[in-house]
Amino acid sequence: MVDKRRIRLMTKLAVYEQSDAKEDMKISGYYKKDYVGMKTVIGAIWATIGYVMAAVLLVLCAQEKLIENLSVQNLILLAGAAIVGYFVTLIVYCVCAGTFYGAKYTKAIQQIKKFYNHLSHLERLETHQNPTTKGRQKKAEMKTKPKAEENAL
Repeated sequence: MVDKRRIRLMTKLAVYEQSDAKEDMKISGYYKKDYVGMKTVIGAIWATIGYVMAAVLLVLCAQEKLIENLSVQNLILLAGAAIVGYFVTLIVYCVCAGTFYGAKYTKAIQQIKKFYNHLSHLERLETHQNPTTKGRQKKAEMKTKPKAEENAL
C-alpha cells in the first residue's frame, strides 16, 4: 500500500535537491563570519570597479566644463567630493551586503536542517512501514534475552 505522507515527503525532498540544495551545501561549508566577510569583500571590489567606471564616465561627459573651470581649488574640491562619495557608497554597500549575506546564510542553514529532519522522518516512516531484517533481529534478540537470564538464575 502506498503511503501518501511518504510520497509527499519524498517529493519535497526531491524538489529541494533539484533547486537549492547544491548552493545551500556550498554555503554551509563556511562559518557565518567567513561566508559573509568573503561575499562582502568580493562585492566591495566590484562596487569599487563600478564606482571608478562611473567616475570616469562622468569626467568624460563633463570634460569641457571641467577644463573651462579648472583650478587647483576646484580640482581639490572635486577630488575630495569623489573620495567622500566613494567611501559613503562603499560603507552603505558593505552594510547592505553584510545584512543580505547574513540572512542568506541563516536561511541556507535552516533549509539544510529542515532537509535532514525530513530525511530522518522519511527513514522512520520507512522502517515503521517496512521492518528491516535488523529490526527483526533485534526483536529476536529481545525474546531470547529473558530466557538466558532465567537460566542463569
